[in-house]
Parts: sequence; structure tokens; C-alpha cells
Amino acid sequence: MQMVYDELRQSPESSIEDIKVALFSFNDFLQSEDGNWDPEPIKTAKIFPVVYPDGTTVLRSMGVEFAIADRDNLRSKFSDKIALLDFDLGDIHRLKPLFSWLKIQERYLSKCVVETTAISGDSRVPISLQKRDLGLKAYQICRVAATFRSPRFQHDETHLYDQLRAMKVLEVEGISSVLKLSQNSGRYEARLSTASEHIDEPAGNLTIYVPRDRRVQEVCFGSVLPRKFAAWLMRNPHTNIDGNVEVDIINALTSIFASDRAVLDEILDDQGMIQLQFEDPDEDLNEEEIGGEQVEDNHASDSTPEPGYEVSDPVLTPTHSSVNDTSILPSAMRDFEIEDGALETEGEIVETQSSTSHQVRRDDGSTSRPLLHHSPEGRPFSPEQLSNHRPVPSYPASQETEDQRYRTILERVIAAARFANFPSGGAFDLNDLRGALPDSGEPNSYLSYDGLDVLSRFQSTSQQERDKKIGAARELYVFELLSKLELPG
Repeated sequence: MQMVYDELRQSPESSIEDIKVALFSFNDFLQSEDGNWDPEPIKTAKIFPVVYPDGTTVLRSMGVEFAIADRDNLRSKFSDKIALLDFDLGDIHRLKPLFSWLKIQERYLSKCVVETTAISGDSRVPISLQKRDLGLKAYQICRVAATFRSPRFQHDETHLYDQLRAMKVLEVEGISSVLKLSQNSGRYEARLSTASEHIDEPAGNLTIYVPRDRRVQEVCFGSVLPRKFAAWLMRNPHTNIDGNVEVDIINALTSIFASDRAVLDEILDDQGMIQLQFEDPDEDLNEEEIGGEQVEDNHASDSTPEPGYEVSDPVLTPTHSSVNDTSILPSAMRDFEIEDGALETEGEIVETQSSTSHQVRRDDGSTSRPLLHHSPEGRPFSPEQLSNHRPVPSYPASQETEDQRYRTILERVIAAARFANFPSGGAFDLNDLRGALPDSGEPNSYLSYDGLDVLSRFQSTSQQERDKKIGAARELYVFELLSKLELPG
């Protein structure tokens, strides 16, 4: 590092590119090595590449006025008017340790450009989003002001709080801007037809004007306004002298502007903001906001099935008979209702199992593509097949749902009996019945009544109830099987 330092302070007769390489090397050493290096010899050396409006680049010392373009949008406005350090934005960020060591941050364009804004048009309406009504966040803004020792807060904290609480945020059609910069006794201006904010304080009444255009307003609250508002907080209200604006105060204000009031105190605690000596008189607004959000969340959870829910009610269409006529059922079966007309359709027996189909509604009111649902064979279900399905959560369902599942199993038992051959002409085979009953598809699946049957199609509250249901299903199968026989006499 000593060699690089000596080379730079002696103003070597090197090319501009070689000088840049040496500056980068010295900058890197500053981050990794400790040492009491005197910055004055470096400041007086002609080692800083400066580009002029005519495009020529010359090595200059710090005695020459030039600016450091730390914002590309400002560079584009003033590069044809003033002298700039000949480094691009990436190099500027890399060289920040060197600039800090030299204490020349005041040469940043973001520091030395003064912006004057004005509003146009007569249309001024209150901010449409409550989250951006900054008057409701006055207490939290005061916490930030107290932490960074804002001159306004130190002068009169009560007055600042009252001023912030009465602050108005208005939307307007147009905001114009004039950028001003002085260099080498010259004054330069750049006009912008659109700007992101305008802060006005007539007679102590604070008003913030923001663009009505949604895109520009997002930029305003996400970047420009926190920076400008931080400068306003750190400006002395009596001398109008700007104070030092730290990055942390901008970050804190950005969080306040972007977040709901109900969580702001937690966010500020996380960022190390100090507490105030007085209580928040609007703290009850936090409870109201949280309560409103919970109501909305509950409504959303009631109307929108959770991810992972399955539709497990099979859709069955027996070929020949329905189970509408309860007179043919055994006595054990008459306690279970069979819905009228449930299986009147002719066709094949079809079992479908899928996730519920939803259309996801976005904030803008549009509807996204519906989620696709497929049968185990990979075929998509028709809307008719899904019309009677409803989402079933993984936890124990209601009695009504369990009854419907059991009815479905009985319907499958009837269908299996109708298709079975009896007598079989050989050993009696129950494979048709087994095939009709629900199966998880896993050989080691637990199918028990006491809660382990997470993969089963229905659950019973007790072993006795389950035994009765199984016995009734057996009786029904035999009844249907025998009712097909044409016995003599």
C-alpha cells in the first residue's frame, strides 16, 4: 500500500487508465489495511480524471471543481454543462471508501443539486390509499425524528407531532421540477416536466403533494419521498440550514411509508428507533386495523379452500339401477338417507378424485387461469364432474360429510353386486367387492377408525359404529347379488 500511496502522491506521468488502476488498488487497500495515511498529498496530486462538457478528459487535483455522478439520471441532465469525475456509476460505488477517506462526499450530484418543485392544475384530492395517509403515522415519524436528533423535534417535539398529525397528503395531476447546480461561478439548470413530490409548508401547515398516476406514485413513496422527507426533518426550521441525512433515517422512513400502521412500532423497534416520552394517542387505530384484517382473512378463508385440500367424493353413474327405492334395502340400511335422483344417469361407473378447481382472483379484479384437475389416469375432469365436488380438509369432517362418503361407498357396493357373476362357477371370489371399496393405493396404509386412517375415504367415531357400517354394507352386497337371480317358482 505504501508503494501505491507514494506513486499517487507524486503525480506520476502515467496514462489515465494507469492512474485509474492505481486508484482502484489504493481504494482496495483502504478497505483491508489499517494505517494513518495523510489524505492531503493525494488531494493536491493531479490524479483525478475529469471529463469536461466537450468530451476531453484531463487529470486534475482536488483544487479543481468537479462533481461526482452518483446518479445516472442527474448525470444525463448535467454532463453537457459541468465537469464530472470520469468514472461510471459502478466505479463510483466501488470507490466510495476512497471518497470517504478524502472527505469529498459533498461533491456527489445527489448532494449538490438543488431541486425546486411546483404543482400544476387545480385538481387536488386526498390520498386514495389509507396506508399512504402519513398523518396517521405521525407518532412513528416522531420516533425516527427523535432517534436522529431532528432540529424540528429538538426545538419542540409537541409542535412537531401536532404538525405531522395534521399533515395532509394530496394527489395532483402534475408536479414539475427545476434542478439547479453551481460550479466554477456558473449556475446551471435542468427542467423536468414530471416530478415525484412537492412538500409545502404555508404558515406551518404541512402538505405533501404526490402524483395521481399510480406508477409515479409508487416511485414517490418507495424512493423519492422518504429521502426528501428526511431532508425536511433534518432542516433547521429557523435558519433553514440542512442537516446531515443518514442512510438509516431514509431506510426507517421508507419502512414507515410502505407498511401498515399496525406493525410500525415493531418495525421501528427492530431498526433501533428510540421510544418517545409520551404515549401514542392513536394507538387504538392499530387494534382497529388488525381487527379489520382478521375479518378479511376469515372471510377469505371461508370462501377460498386452502391449498392441499382434496375432493374425495366420487362421482358414480351405475349402469342399470339407482338406490332411490329404499324399500328394497335391508333394515340396517334404512337409517341412512339416499339422495333422490343421485344415480339416474346411465353410463359407466366413473370414480374421480382431484383437488378443487378454483379461479384465483387478483387484487385488480381480474381472474387468473383456473387450476387444472385430473383423474388418477391423467384425464382432466369435466365441469359436470366437478360441479358437485367440494373441498374436504385433512382434519375430521362433519357428520354430514361422513354420511355422504358412506353413501358413496354403498352406491359402489350396489354397482359391484350388479356386475358380479353369481354363481361364479368356481371358488367364490370377493375381488369385485374389494375393487369397489375405497383404497389408498398404498400397501401399508393404515385404515382404522381411531385416527390413523388419514388416507381412508371416511372415518367413524367408534369401533362399534364402524362394525355396524361394514356389516350393513355386507348385507346390502348379498341382497343385491341375490336379487338378480331368477329362481324357479
